[in-house]
Amino acid sequence: MYRKIIDRLTEWKNNPSRKPLILRGVRQVGKTYILKEFGNTQYEKCAYVNFDNNPLAQSIFSQDYDIPRIIRALSALTGIHIEECNTLIVLDEVQECPRGLGVLKYFCENAPWYHVAVAGSFLGISMHLAQSFPVGKVDLMRLFPLTFDEFLLAVGK
Repeated sequence: MYRKIIDRLTEWKNNPSRKPLILRGVRQVGKTYILKEFGNTQYEKCAYVNFDNNPLAQSIFSQDYDIPRIIRALSALTGIHIEECNTLIVLDEVQECPRGLGVLKYFCENAPWYHVAVAGSFLGISMHLAQSFPVGKVDLMRLFPLTFDEFLLAVGK
């Protein structure tokens, strides 16, 4: 299904000053779908991790913010060999992992060659704004429900 935000995500991917991305939006608007679709069509590989009811995934961020260790752990968890620049790392339901947002600062500062996108409901992410939010270290996008044009394309009109 075509969504206009794909064009903005492609601009983000190609931006040499790209920072980790937080994709916000209300529940059930298609954040997970659009990030998986983007990862599968615009990258060689997509390493997808869902934090919802996944203590193993959450534990990856509980020790420290050592990026090489995190990449190895995410690769082991997803079964995807994560490579710089050609793998999209998608961290979904990030509001379920309190330290999931904090790691984005370290990706920005210490490993900007990794393409990282996180998704979560706006309400859930807002709850964590007081906890180590990486101000200035992330790019933000908001996904809205289908526009009328997108709806017409989706139904073949």
